[in-house]
Amino acid sequence: MPTPVSPTTEIQAVNTMLEMIGEAPVSTLVPPVAQSVAVAQRILGTVSREVQARGWNFNTDLDVIFSPAAITNEIALPSDVVRFTNFRSRSGSRRINLTERNRKVYDRINNTFEFTEDIRLDLTHLLDITELPEPARYYILIRAGRQLAERLLGEQTSAVWSSRDELDAKRDLENWDGDVAGYNYLGSPDMIRFFQRAPGGGSRRR
Repeated sequence: MPTPVSPTTEIQAVNTMLEMIGEAPVSTLVPPVAQSVAVAQRILGTVSREVQARGWNFNTDLDVIFSPAAITNEIALPSDVVRFTNFRSRSGSRRINLTERNRKVYDRINNTFEFTEDIRLDLTHLLDITELPEPARYYILIRAGRQLAERLLGEQTSAVWSSRDELDAKRDLENWDGDVAGYNYLGSPDMIRFFQRAPGGGSRRR
């Protein structure tokens, strides 16, 4: 009976990366592990954070309401949030322009961490690799595998995947994300970020 096919796990990703540098697979990622395994894990984690920080349909929550803390009137960001966009006051009664400082929301117009009303944010989260859709896992794996091979083998590398493979995987992920979100050209992630960076763009909806 054939083995069921399932999305890529962390250990499968690490073992594929090890295969790229000519090393044997491992059965566990629980420390202590060989140096090459530890390096592969670190690179996989770094690339995963880098890719996710861009903001995708699968790791973005829309229109999340935050209330100021009872005593400080400050708004702290959840530990897994890497960025927020589309900020606005809940009532829409005042102009609002926010940024992150010290893991808290900062009001750039009034130069303060204190808020007198609820705000709405679109949040981009960092997810565990097992929570990602397969197109994201595959792109992260290829990108991380190529970085591992270049770091440990240098010019001697004969990586299984080429830069073209990496670009193709990235394009597949972008297409998948667009299909799921129902983006058209003007609603694509890149165009949304363009409008948000434009003057007055902070209040546009994703």
